[in-house]
Amino acid sequence: MPDSLLVIVRAVLAYAALFTLTRMIGKRQISQLTFFDYIVGITIGSMVSTAVVELESQFISTMTGVLTWAALTIFIAAGEVRSSWFRKLVDGEPVPVVRDGRILEANLARERISVDELLTLLRQQKVFNVAEVETALLETSGQVSVLLKGAHQPTTPQDLGLRAAGTEMPAVVVQEGKVMQDTLRAIGRDRAWLERELAAQGVQSVDQVMLAQVDGQGSLSVDLYDDARVEPHRPHTAKLLGAALLKFEAEMETFALDAKDPQARQLYADLARETARVRRALRGYIG
Repeated sequence: MPDSLLVIVRAVLAYAALFTLTRMIGKRQISQLTFFDYIVGITIGSMVSTAVVELESQFISTMTGVLTWAALTIFIAAGEVRSSWFRKLVDGEPVPVVRDGRILEANLARERISVDELLTLLRQQKVFNVAEVETALLETSGQVSVLLKGAHQPTTPQDLGLRAAGTEMPAVVVQEGKVMQDTLRAIGRDRAWLERELAAQGVQSVDQVMLAQVDGQGSLSVDLYDDARVEPHRPHTAKLLGAALLKFEAEMETFALDAKDPQARQLYADLARETARVRRALRGYIG
């Protein structure tokens, strides 16, 4: 057999074996790889390349070595899942490198991390001032997990005494001109509703739609195959104003019910009543 053909045959067999082994070993993002995982990957790749291009080597023997390495990797991964002690032995454990805004130099030296490298890792977490850090841990993957001090943490609706609206994944109801009937049923809609919503946006046929999604509030967003050919209908400004006022009124009523402070409750209730009065006065204009 010619050498070139032999290389092709070996490459195909090695590729199939490597693909099967990687599926057996499991999935892990590059950022989650430990140093041990990195070394194992390089070694297996080097052994496979040797089996493919070095014709003097015994293909079966080399691939047996690859299988052995893969089997050991699977065995170790199974041990890590079942035993926290074994997982610490193989991967190590997170090491604190910053505590209460102060760098722990001894831990940095033990992990062979310079201050410059630490600052780089912190900046990757959008932290530029070490004094703002309550705790920073060097993970086994080499990344840094950061807990900011309370004064520097982002404000949430809960901190303001507000109730945040729920977030749901948008549902795809049309894809490449085809209606997703199962998805429509799952969100409590039907094709008649979909066609009415499309017509309201100036879309004459489902065939024109590349992608249509329904968000958690029931709003339909449409992306056409040819956006220049059909301009989706935009709601009139007056109707948008009416919808915004109605939404604001409902939110103020909700805040009034949830607020614990009597003055805040009264303020929200007054805003809701005033918004309702304005909306009634503009009824002839906003629909």
